[in-house]
Amino acid sequence: MYDAVDEAILHDKAKLICDQFLSSPIPPKCRINIQSELSSTVIENVKLGMFNRSLFHDLTINIFPLILNYWKIFCERRHKYVPRTELNRFKHELVVQRRRMKNALKKGRSSKVRVTVSDFRGWSQGHISSRDFE
Repeated sequence: MYDAVDEAILHDKAKLICDQFLSSPIPPKCRINIQSELSSTVIENVKLGMFNRSLFHDLTINIFPLILNYWKIFCERRHKYVPRTELNRFKHELVVQRRRMKNALKKGRSSKVRVTVSDFRGWSQGHISSRDFE
């Protein structure tokens, strides 16, 4: 099972979760979308020192289906495939735009340069960052 040190760590973690999400000092008091009865039950159990693996189980059961939908959307956007040809075209366009910007700054015409990086699918959806090309 758990020794005294592990129990103290678990109690601190449970208290921290309750303080930050279930009875937050910043309005709204309950920072997650759950029933107030569930929230007060968990807070009372933590205050009484009655915590085990099932302390947050009811909260998890209520929240997990909603989070799962957002997680699916996140994964689909995060791991979207960008073809190599499109990536190479994007890199080339970045180099060309940097050269235009550099030449325009040398000539003092920076206001006439228009950068349209967001036209590329990978860039606009956050799959490619500018640090990948530096």
